[in-house]
Amino acid sequence: MNIRGCLWLISQHTCYWGHIRKNDGVDIADAVAVHVPSAASTSASGPMEMQSDNGYMSEIFVRHPYEESPDGDPLGGFLRTREREDQTFLHTFCNLEDDGILAKDLKVKTEDILVRLNNKQILGSLEFNHCTVLEIFQTLPIETTIYMEIYNQDSQLFTTIEFLLHGFKKVMVTGENVKLMVESPTVIALEFPRESKFLVDDNGRLSYRAVPNHKTDCSCHFVFRKYFDDKNWCSVYSFQVQKDPSLYLCYNGTTLDFTDEKSTPKFRKFDRLQEIFLTPVGKEGMYIYYNQCKTMFVLAPEREAFREEGYGLAIRQINCQQ
Repeated sequence: MNIRGCLWLISQHTCYWGHIRKNDGVDIADAVAVHVPSAASTSASGPMEMQSDNGYMSEIFVRHPYEESPDGDPLGGFLRTREREDQTFLHTFCNLEDDGILAKDLKVKTEDILVRLNNKQILGSLEFNHCTVLEIFQTLPIETTIYMEIYNQDSQLFTTIEFLLHGFKKVMVTGENVKLMVESPTVIALEFPRESKFLVDDNGRLSYRAVPNHKTDCSCHFVFRKYFDDKNWCSVYSFQVQKDPSLYLCYNGTTLDFTDEKSTPKFRKFDRLQEIFLTPVGKEGMYIYYNQCKTMFVLAPEREAFREEGYGLAIRQINCQQ
């Protein structure tokens, strides 16, 4: 049974981060170089896989649960995977067919980086190697909403794609099923749920207190933006004060603070249970949590920050147009 893909592109986030640099001695253009498959590399018993000094490359398939074919139906492209020195993996798309589902319907481009697939964080993961990502594609659910996030290196856009796969005799998607929407930056509030308090802008100074209504009180609102860190190949975030766009949330070496530095401070975000922990870029393995003894947010290693639940932050999305 063939798979028919129907998609709705639900969001695009524009994030500028500059020209992509060489990493671990290999330029990104070289890391995702396209290789033409040879007949000798094709196996009748499974997806073709080729290995080179720059990693692995295999054709991407989706398989219906009741399909007799061992491979399934091709999505019209290949996955290229390279392992970095820190044992994380970089997955890119290549050898895309112009009339395939990936290029024609999902609007994926050559050298696009796979960031997330459904609820799985692929980019920067130690867990999802070449084989496991291929298996995730092959076992994508039928008649169920699928989410895929990609990063385009030319446009510097993060794009989240929402789509459905249906079982039909022919792989095809009509233009009426494709919708594109560009979203404005997200406005959020940062709450410490244990005490129902928020990080607040008090005339240019960061304070931490309760607010009557965090949805309408703009003093606790931040413009939340997502970027791509070309050094660590991961998603990073900035928190810009909504009332004063010259100010950004930062870590000053002791606790959370505001800064007006031109180089916007950025954080990695770690989700754990119902809370998040921020890590300043360059401080990997360290997490910001609320220390009750010091009555402030401090940076600490995992064993200390995660010792007890309830000392991280929560991001509350706000519908604020100010």
